[in-house]
Amino acid sequence: MLCGLGKPTSGKGTVAGFDIARQSEAVKKNIGYMSRKFSLYEDLRVWENIRLFAGIYGLKTPDIARKTDEMLASLGFTTEKETMVRELPLGWKQKLAFSVSIFHEPKIVFLDGRL
Repeated sequence: MLCGLGKPTSGKGTVAGFDIARQSEAVKKNIGYMSRKFSLYEDLRVWENIRLFAGIYGLKTPDIARKTDEMLASLGFTTEKETMVRELPLGWKQKLAFSVSIFHEPKIVFLDGRL
């Protein structure tokens, strides 16, 4: 419910100042989410995952390419741009998954701690 994916059956709640029952799209645009299992697509390249999630989070196309290059440089992944995600070491996947979840600069980030 807090991520805007389910409607509450009773009560009231807000996330980032938005009502979770009536403003779920606004909630989604203002949060990031990283699952414990990572939500990266193993069969896509590093840069493809970044651009995919940028689009999902609603970034404008002209900003996506620029921000993708900036992110790759800041992570030290420039040379891994074309690498398939399944080939990355676990720690790199985790670093990439978190970076993708904050790519759109959300107000709140949910980290899924379930096993």
